[in-house]
Amino acid sequence: MKLLINQRRQLNHLKLKMPLRVLQRKREHEVILAWLKCGIPPGNHIVVRLGKKKQPVGQAAGILGDFLGTIARNPEMAPINLRWKDIPDALKEMMLEVVEAKFSYPCSPTMTKWVLRSINSKWRNWKSNSRAVHYDSSKSLSYHLSHVSERVDKNQWSALVSFWNSEEGQKTCKMNQINRSKQKMPHTLGKKSYASVIDEIETKTGQPMSRDEIFIITHERKKDKMPVDEEAARAIATMKDIRETYPELAAADVPIQEDIFSKVLGPENSGYVRCFGIDPSPTDFATQCWGSVEIEKEKEKRSTNSSIN
Repeated sequence: MKLLINQRRQLNHLKLKMPLRVLQRKREHEVILAWLKCGIPPGNHIVVRLGKKKQPVGQAAGILGDFLGTIARNPEMAPINLRWKDIPDALKEMMLEVVEAKFSYPCSPTMTKWVLRSINSKWRNWKSNSRAVHYDSSKSLSYHLSHVSERVDKNQWSALVSFWNSEEGQKTCKMNQINRSKQKMPHTLGKKSYASVIDEIETKTGQPMSRDEIFIITHERKKDKMPVDEEAARAIATMKDIRETYPELAAADVPIQEDIFSKVLGPENSGYVRCFGIDPSPTDFATQCWGSVEIEKEKEKRSTNSSIN
């Protein structure tokens, strides 16, 4: 995929503080991320396009996602020893300001929520990976302090290790392990988001995708088109049978409570809608037209303001 022409011109006029031989080994995506880290002159932004469901899509979405990962690993903005809900709002505001200084996208409560949820997800993964690589429950605190990663703040690491060693921390970790063991049918998206995959396919075909179609495409291996595991194979086979028997349920505008996906894998009960990535919740699908909930709220707000005036 190509960058927008104006973004390419910006890149041509900027000098990255990296050796040329290093730049030559990097993909365009990585070069742009390095450009972001080096600093962008005022007025220059990476333009992020949003898809039908108000989520970032395309190449810029991938660059944005990687950049949000750098924020999630920044100890000054996202302390690794705190719970996400305990991170001060002032720091979350700082995260948003840093992102908005480098990226241009339609500002809305939906997009703000998406950015913070994405950082939260990457922050949790960073904490989990740090534990998997650097933590050993049989070792002492002093050992962990002498073997802390250079990418982790030493004081935050000390507090986090102390929590993991505590009774509460051990219970929490055990519960997390149980929950992870229940997670099956991994997707094959890699670093690409659901939103970008859906946008690419719908742009190519000109047809909206149903959730069962999304599930099948994202749970089959790219090379041989085989399901990722036995459970995914059973789910895919059942979905295909239902599509053949009840073609009316295969339409993309069938309510999520009644679509093929929910009949095979159950209703939504975790606060978000599966197969759409970060942000969409069941309430967003209360009507057939995405965004109509927000539109109705805006109409109600304007009506209230008019009556007051």
